Amino acid sequence: MKAILILSVLLTSYSYASKPAKPKLKPGQYAVFMNETYRVVESVTKDQLVISKNCGSSCLAINALKKKEALPRAPHSAMQNPAAQYCKAVGGTNLIAINSNGAEENLCTFSDNSFVNSWDLFYKRFPKSNLR
Repeated sequence: MKAILILSVLLTSYSYASKPAKPKLKPGQYAVFMNETYRVVESVTKDQLVISKNCGSSCLAINALKKKEALPRAPHSAMQNPAAQYCKAVGGTNLIAINSNGAEENLCTFSDNSFVNSWDLFYKRFPKSNLR
């Protein structure tokens, strides 16, 4: 009984650091939570792909679209997001971002701060019609 009471006191006295308020976003903007703050990034749609606005004709996100990596295999012990796995296979880092509608999306980000929607990247390489 004493252990439960002590644990209860500890849990109620511990305060969690709160996240800052989500920024107001315009269409084409995403908020990514990194290093205890939200970073707003902007996107454009090119050839039916959501890609970072700062990509000209050459950036790591565009280069990733040209790669032909094999379909990643998930470990048998867990189901994983295949778009996130493919993002990693082409040298990116998958992050969860919030779009202007408040929905979460996967962005494949690269060291030059470029990004592409992870699922757009995945389906560009592995069209839905070929995955059946």
